Amino acid sequence: MISTKSRYGVRAVVDVARHGAGRPVSIRAIADRQQLPEAYLEQLVAPLRRAGILRSVRGSQGGYVLARPAEAVSALEIVRALEGPLHIAACTCGGVDPDCLEHSLWSRLEEAMEATLAAVSVADLAHQTAGQAVYRI
Repeated sequence: MISTKSRYGVRAVVDVARHGAGRPVSIRAIADRQQLPEAYLEQLVAPLRRAGILRSVRGSQGGYVLARPAEAVSALEIVRALEGPLHIAACTCGGVDPDCLEHSLWSRLEEAMEATLAAVSVADLAHQTAGQAVYRI
């Protein structure tokens, strides 16, 4: 399952893309618009900054901006920054037996999920949610 951390992180990054237009967006503004806990969002921005997805801007008008164009940031990058590598389930062989059916199944599912997330950019999500005040991802 994709955790709340990733779902909120994607929503926050999409919010910055939609409402920032190069200007910093505060955590409070994101939290208010997305109806998310401000304290929880504050915990998510550090890994997103380390991953080169968000950049912080200091000062009274500070906040967060995208570190790269929205078209260049995938949903997969956000999820990996917050979750680490995606693993559906651990198989009983420990991933070492090439004939393990369980390993093959989970690996194929992980690859399909990663390909889907990699194919969707923040720009795609921002466009898809245009006109929605609050959106669920």
